[in-house]
Amino acid sequence: MDSLFVSPDDAWLDAFGVWPEPFEGEDFVFGVVIPVRDGADLHVSWCPPARSVRLRATRDGRDVIDVYREQSCRLLAFAHRDVRAVVLEYEGVEAKGELAVLLAPELLWTDKLLRG
Repeated sequence: MDSLFVSPDDAWLDAFGVWPEPFEGEDFVFGVVIPVRDGADLHVSWCPPARSVRLRATRDGRDVIDVYREQSCRLLAFAHRDVRAVVLEYEGVEAKGELAVLLAPELLWTDKLLRG
């Protein structure tokens, strides 16, 4: 796979009410900040040519979880009925997996890693 597939901008808007923005000073890095609840946010950033994604959960401005994945294949903004999630699929020579952050109806973070 040559580049990372990312859900279209309007999918992020429909799912989370946010529009992906380019990072200042970066040509190919984009991101969103998704408000979760009670002072918590999910920061999602990606670089399609590098196939890299960072997912960072914060509460009151402090990092709670910070995950970086290279060799990412697909980054999806998922919305169906009352379910909202960010799903990251990644695959390399030695491993593949799926990281999912369910934001509604409840907060749930899963990371399934399989050896290649």
